Amino acid sequence: MTGFTDQEAVATHFDSNLFLTANPTAPGRTGVCKSARMRTPDGHTAVEAAHIVPWSESHDDLPTNGLCLCRLCHWSFDEGLMSVGKTYEVLVSDRVRIDSNMPGHVLTLMDRPIFKPEKKRYWPDQANLDRHRKTYFA
Repeated sequence: MTGFTDQEAVATHFDSNLFLTANPTAPGRTGVCKSARMRTPDGHTAVEAAHIVPWSESHDDLPTNGLCLCRLCHWSFDEGLMSVGKTYEVLVSDRVRIDSNMPGHVLTLMDRPIFKPEKKRYWPDQANLDRHRKTYFA
């Protein structure tokens, strides 16, 4: 049981672009950095929908398995260089500090709280975040 109605489940699929909406209070919009709201004249954005547990493993497109991230944070999250902690704070791996890296703004996000939707049922599921931390984050 997901706790979502069929209509909500359909409306909150990543394919609906709900995570990419410009409205920061929209259901399902969960992100690390609200300042990443940049659009080209054609309406393209640097913000992407990211699965917490990869789609290939979970087949879960609900907002509780997603984050709205800029492209660098999305890549860093997928590579295990970033995660989200038990109190919804941004975690940054020590691996970003290796000599050849220039982590830039990634380190400025460390320990900051993520931006969560108003309704708690849309918040990232801690079981998904725990799985990400244990499986991918180092």
